[in-house]
Amino acid sequence: MTLKTDFFTRSAVLLLFSSFLFFSCSSEQESESKNDGYVQSDSGIKYKFLKHGIGPIAEAGKEITVNITLKIGDSTEIWSANQSNSPFIFIYKVDPMIRGFNEVIGYTKEGDHIQALIPAELGYGAKGSGADIPPNALLAFDIEIVQVQNPRIKTSDVLLERIQTRGMEAGLTLLDSIKLVDENQEIFNSSEVQFHFLLAQLESDSSIHYLETIALLETVKSNFPKSASLHHYEFEIAKNYLENGALDLAKVSLENTLKINKEYSPAVKKLDSLNALNF
Repeated sequence: MTLKTDFFTRSAVLLLFSSFLFFSCSSEQESESKNDGYVQSDSGIKYKFLKHGIGPIAEAGKEITVNITLKIGDSTEIWSANQSNSPFIFIYKVDPMIRGFNEVIGYTKEGDHIQALIPAELGYGAKGSGADIPPNALLAFDIEIVQVQNPRIKTSDVLLERIQTRGMEAGLTLLDSIKLVDENQEIFNSSEVQFHFLLAQLESDSSIHYLETIALLETVKSNFPKSASLHHYEFEIAKNYLENGALDLAKVSLENTLKINKEYSPAVKKLDSLNALNF
C-alpha cells in the first residue's frame, strides 16, 4: 500500500495532540502574563479562557467533541473542524495527540472555550508535519469543548477488523450498515477523524491494493462533503495514482484538488511536474 499518512496521523489529528483536571488561576505551576491575558504553564504553553462551561470535566478515557481551529502563530488558518462541517471527536489520552494539545484539554470541561499557544517542543518539533506545519512551528489553537461523554464504539476499530479479515468491499458494506442502523451515531463514533485513524492503521498493510485505498478515500469524501479537509483527501488520491503509474488519473485528481483549494502548494508543484512531462 502506498498511502502516505502525514496528513492522517496529524489530523487524527493532531493532527493530530501531562494533563491537569481543570484550570485554576491560583495554581502554583502557572503564571499570568500582564499584557495579553494568557496564563503560562510550566511547560511553556500560554492559554486563556474566553468562556467557562459548567459541564463534565475532560478526563482520560472520555470521548470529547470539539470545535477547533489551528493557525501557525498569528498567520493564516490551516485547519478547522466544527459542527458546520465535521467536529473533531477523540478519546482523551487514548487516541494519539501531540503533548501540548493533551495538556490544554486537561484544563477544560464541557462548555469551555479556550485559546492556546503551544510551542514547537510540545507540538511537531523541529521536523514539522507534512506540507502545512513547518519546522519549529508555534501552534495557535482555538478550541470549544462541545461535549464530554463516555466513549461510543469506534467505527475505525470495527472497520479495521472487517477489512483485514474480509477485504475492503466487505468493510465498506459494513459501514453502510452502521450508517443505516445508527443514523444519529448513538452507538458508534463515526466521526471524520475515525477514518483518519483507519487510513493510518491500514498504511502498513501490504494486502490493501491502492485502488482499495482510493475507494476508502472516496467514501470519506462522500460522507463528509463539507469537510475542510476535502482537498487533502483528493490529494491523497492523486498521490496513490502517481505512485502506481496512473499519471492521467493523477492529473485529474490534482486538478480536482486545486478546484477545492487553488492555493494548495503540494498539488500545484505535482501538477506542474506532470504538465512538464506533457501529461
